[in-house]
Order: sequence, then structure tokens, then C-alpha cells
Amino acid sequence: MEVFKRRWFMWDLARQRRFDREEFLLVINKLADLGYNGLGLYLEGAFEFKSLGGVLREGVMTYEDAAWAKEKCSEKGIFLFPLTNVVGHMEHFLRQERFTCLQSSTNPERDVNFGAPEAEEFALKIIYEYLEAFDTDYIHIGGDEVRLNEENRQLYAKFLSGLCDKLISDGKRVGVWNDLLWYHKELVVPFSREVEIFDWHYHGHRPESIEFFKKEGFKNIIVCPCENSWIGFIGHQFLRDWVTDDNKTPIESDEVEAFFTDMAEIVEEGNRQGLLTLWESTMGRDIWGQWSTIARAGLYMNGRFEAKKRNDEVIEKALFGRITPYTEIMYIIQKEIHSIFRSPEMVSYGRRMLFLKSVYLSEAKVSIENRDEYFEKAAAPIAKIEKLLEGWNTENEFEVRCKADLISVMGMMKATFAIKTAFGACRRLYTEAAIKQFSSPEEAGALALEFAAGFDTAAGLMREYRITLEKLISHTAHTETDLLRLDASVGYTEALSELIKDRVSSSSFARIPLPTVNVLLLNLLEQQIIEK
Repeated sequence: MEVFKRRWFMWDLARQRRFDREEFLLVINKLADLGYNGLGLYLEGAFEFKSLGGVLREGVMTYEDAAWAKEKCSEKGIFLFPLTNVVGHMEHFLRQERFTCLQSSTNPERDVNFGAPEAEEFALKIIYEYLEAFDTDYIHIGGDEVRLNEENRQLYAKFLSGLCDKLISDGKRVGVWNDLLWYHKELVVPFSREVEIFDWHYHGHRPESIEFFKKEGFKNIIVCPCENSWIGFIGHQFLRDWVTDDNKTPIESDEVEAFFTDMAEIVEEGNRQGLLTLWESTMGRDIWGQWSTIARAGLYMNGRFEAKKRNDEVIEKALFGRITPYTEIMYIIQKEIHSIFRSPEMVSYGRRMLFLKSVYLSEAKVSIENRDEYFEKAAAPIAKIEKLLEGWNTENEFEVRCKADLISVMGMMKATFAIKTAFGACRRLYTEAAIKQFSSPEEAGALALEFAAGFDTAAGLMREYRITLEKLISHTAHTETDLLRLDASVGYTEALSELIKDRVSSSSFARIPLPTVNVLLLNLLEQQIIEK
């Protein structure tokens, strides 16, 4: 197996993370063990910009941190470089009042108005601060997920390629994301072929994109699979659901390295380049629950792992120097827990009920409609995971953090299943209570209280999850935003239970009909009073 020239990893520090030196050392030491030779820090605006004045929030990376991190990476043979965004994903900047003048009309909180005269100067100021702070001539400047239309598409290409030209003429090396150039292939025309293309897709690689950029003459193409943890409870490859060509190799849930094999088949030896992306440590997710995925990718690119094999022992020895339950638990979640859901998106939305008000409301309606009963279906795999965790005696700080993450993930799964199951019982309990409310009020009351008890159970499991999440945060460099969001969802759940109990205990229960759950929920979340 040939070793990739670039074996890189991207770590998202832009959202809900602080920069912590102790954690950083643990991560780069393990990346070096796994054969990675490059680390990209995705920062966007989470940096101490001297030229802009002020910082976005507490805990962002500083100039001193950047110099220290570069030194530590160099000691491990790891090339360190910054990633930012200067067109889309500019929310760190554009949500500040002083920069609202740079907002686009199509997507004001995220896209810069790249037609504005001052936009280029602003972008270059950000770029050159990063180059100076990291003492490097290499930077990734983003370019992804910009809201384009017929009117601004060519202007986008002109703006981004123009920035690249200025950097290249100044002796810098620059990379951009591929997505909009892939979706609108005519936009590649103005780009220098010295620009490095980071070939990333939402659900795994498309060999055709590698072939396209190679044919277009770009000298460096870096394939960038992702661990897809924003969809699942932990990393899970969901490409199978999007594959329609029977000639494509099916991708199993744990086979992140399968996307690197496209490059190995298409690009000549000596120029194979890869970067595994880890996105957004938010809503209960963290790097410490993704190490099996990180290990598979690193070991494959380093020629130490055979693609499309489970090989738990190889992963475990590389991560921990011994066999622990970590990788087996990952496998149970990927193969048994995620499969309970009807579609990949439902895993994501179910988890997000715990953190986002809008998703809490929308997923409640989905669970009511589908009579979701996930809690019972997940009982057996959850029991297996709990037994494995109980027997894991950690031996070092790396293991402590990995175990803390999995314990927290267990709490997250239980809380997710409980709240979806509570709403799923609507037709069986609450609807029947409404039907019997006037003919048999005592029986109806008992059914409604049983329905409310499901929310009591869910709220209790959410509170238990909060304890494990808080412990995970204490071990890592996470911010506490997730805890605040979770508290809000606990409040909705408890209040909904109390609202139902209050209805049943009211003397008017046999006279005033129960409203639909949607009405209860909407009024509750909007903090309105349902007239009695």
C-alpha cells in the first residue's frame, strides 16, 4: 500500500471550542502516532486579530498560541496551517455591528458582499494576519457554501480567484474548497491552476470530481472525506443512501478511508494527497468520540491499514497501545443504533431536539406522526455498550477523555430516544384520552397522565445527560453553550408534562376538551397562555 504524500487532518476550532494547550498536545501526539503529517486548524474568526481590534469571544487562539502550536507540531513532524473563510461562513465577523456594512443582500449573516469595494481589503487583512501569526506561506481561504445566483456567480469567481492571484504573486500558497466550483464548473476558468483544490463532498467522495479537477489542470488536489458526525451520534458514513450508480462500491458506515481509495486509483503515485475533516464540535459532539474514524483514515493514508476491513485490533493498538472497548462501542452505534432510524437525517434531527427549539418542535410533530418508539428498540445495544463501558479501566488521560465522551454519548442517545418515544406515544395515549374524555373521564385522565409520565422520563434522562455532558466539557476545551441549550429543552419537556397534569387535575377536565399536542407544544414554546 502506497503512502500518501500529504496525510492531513482538519480540526474545527471555530465553534464552541476554546484553544487549550494540554488538549492540543494530546491530539497532535496521537495524530503523529497515526501517521498524519499535517494539521489544519479551521478557525474562521475565532482568533485574536490585532488589526481588527477585539476578539469574538473568550478562549480564541492568540498569536502566542499559534507560535507555540507551530513549534509543538514541528517537533512531531506535522505541518501546521490555518483555515479561514473570506466569502461565505463569515458569521463570526458579519454578526458584529461594526461589520454589517459588509453583509450581502442574499445571505446577510453569512456571506460577505464581495461586490463591495472594501471587501477585498477586508479579506486580505484577515488572510495576512493568519499568515503572520502562523509564520507560514500557506493558507486555506474557504469559499464554500456561498449563496450564489445568476447575477453574482461570476462575481464570486472573480473575487475569490483574484484573492488567490494576489497571494500567489506574493509567493504564498493557497487552497480553496471545491464545492461551488464543482457545482458550477464554468467558475473554474479564472482560477490559477496553482490554487490547491480541497475536494470535499457532504456524503463521501465522487471520483468524477477528482477526475474533473485533474483534467482541468490543477496541480494539487486534496481529497477531503469527513467523519459525518453532524448526522449521527458519532462518525458514520451515509454514502450508501445517495449512491444510485450500481458500479460504485457500497460504503459501509465505518469506512471513512474508502473515499481515499478514489484518489489512489486516479492519481499517480507520489502525488496522492488527503485530508480528513472534523466539523463543528457542537450539540453534544466532540473530537473525543471520533478517534476510530480518525485512526482508520490516518492509518490508511500511511499504508498501515487495509481499506474495507473492520480491523478493530489494529485501530485499538494504534490508539491505545492495547485493546479497549472504544472501537467496539463505535461499531455498535454505527451498525445497531443508527440503523434504528428510518433515515440518516432522522438521527441528526433526533439528537438536535435536545439543543434547538425549532428542531424540538418540528421533530415532535414527526414523532407523533410516525408513532416513534425508539427507546425500546435501542434497549439491547445500549445494554451492550453500558456493560463494555463498565469494564473499561482507563490508564491515561487520552483514554479518560475518550471514555468520558462515550459515556456522554450514551446519555445523549437515551435522552433522544426518550423524548422521541414520549411524543410517539401521542396516538396511543393522548389521542385515546381525548376520545374518552367525556364518556369516561377517569380512564381518560389515567391515559393522559401516562402520556405525561413519558415526558417526566425524558426530562429525567436529559438531566442525567447534562451531568455527563458537563463532565465531558470539564475534560475538554468545549464551551458551555450546549449546556444552556440543553437546559432550555429540559424546561420545555418538564413544562409540557406539568401542563398536561394541570389539565387532568382541573375540575373542568370533563367539560373542556384537550387541545392537540401541537397546540399545547406551540403555546408552550411561545410562552403563551392557553385559556382555560
